[in-house]
Amino acid sequence: MNARMQTTSMLASVAVALLVGVTVHAQTSPQSPYEVRAFTPAHADLARSGGVPAQLANEEYIGALARLVYYWGYPSVDVMTRTSQWETMKQGPGTVLGIFPGGPVNTGGCLSDYMAPSQRMVVTPNNDTIYMSGFADLGREPAVIQTPTSVPKQHYWTIQIADVFTNVIHQIGSAAGTPGGKYLLVGPDWKGQKPAEFIDVLRLPTNVGWIAGRSFAAHTPEAKGEAMTVLGQMRMFPLSQNQPGQQPVDCKAVARNAVFPPGLTAEMIAADPYAFRPEWVDPKTFWDGLEKVLAANPTVGPSDAAMADQARTLIALRRSYASYKDLLDRTALAADVPCTRAAVTSRWASMPATAGSARRTVVSGGATGSAAPRPPSSTSWSTIIARRSISYAEPTPRALCLRAVTPTR
Repeated sequence: MNARMQTTSMLASVAVALLVGVTVHAQTSPQSPYEVRAFTPAHADLARSGGVPAQLANEEYIGALARLVYYWGYPSVDVMTRTSQWETMKQGPGTVLGIFPGGPVNTGGCLSDYMAPSQRMVVTPNNDTIYMSGFADLGREPAVIQTPTSVPKQHYWTIQIADVFTNVIHQIGSAAGTPGGKYLLVGPDWKGQKPAEFIDVLRLPTNVGWIAGRSFAAHTPEAKGEAMTVLGQMRMFPLSQNQPGQQPVDCKAVARNAVFPPGLTAEMIAADPYAFRPEWVDPKTFWDGLEKVLAANPTVGPSDAAMADQARTLIALRRSYASYKDLLDRTALAADVPCTRAAVTSRWASMPATAGSARRTVVSGGATGSAAPRPPSSTSWSTIIARRSISYAEPTPRALCLRAVTPTR
């Protein structure tokens, strides 16, 4: 067989393979949403651009759209994965692993000191505030956000209320000048009247949200005592547990309720902080995670509504066709690579050389310099990505992803 005949045979094989793939796409159910059926030619054997070329164009479009949806949906999947603490802390508020505040659904926990260096739950925690934190599901019932009414003059405190996409919707506290008392936190579909003793109704555009409070503490016993007094008045709890008046807690007692997931102990965490290092966003299961996000949050804010509709179409497409499922799963893995690379770069740039040192000197090509940081030459990117050995010790995952995929102006 000469070269021309081999080439012709190869092209014919490719065409047959594409036609088979398109035929698989065409096997759709009449019950599939129109948006899903629109990405599949009704007659894959149409001549010229009506068949195989049209399908290839559709796949290219879906791949590009899926990459955008991956970065858009990344923080929401991260937040929903973290709500696993609802089950871990179902017996009451306390600290996850003894180092991070948490509680059941619509309930916040609090710490009794600065966040421990061994924690691997959040990025860049302050070293001059003491935290409270919890996750809400306002689709179940509203939550009470209690703010301090007895605060020393000029003491800084704040409660940050974010939606499932980590957009900060409400910021209340001393800097905002908001009065102390109770606020009713409700979801997008809540209908009702503000209870008499509440200052205001705060609405989130999504059912699921993250509430984080901070109380300033200088590095003295007296300042920490003052911070704890204020922090104990900063709470989140279900509306069904509300009683008249303020309902403060003893954060030292709350923090002592240390809960460990099965198989982990305090000794294990002390010896190796990475013994508990969840992969909050796993690209291999991203679309399943995003489907859970949208199921728990059928209503989203106006700035996210269009992308949520696109995401629902992609998820329906993935459920309808094995070939599109493969395409979307591959796209998620590929989209995650810049996030991973940016995170690893940040890790190598910021890892201290010794305990107590501020930052490691960046070394490039075996000599000290100011070149862009990179992992040791003996460690390949593919190995790091496979191990997922990433420490988000500096910027947030969302920031790293956006930085990695946004062109420099």
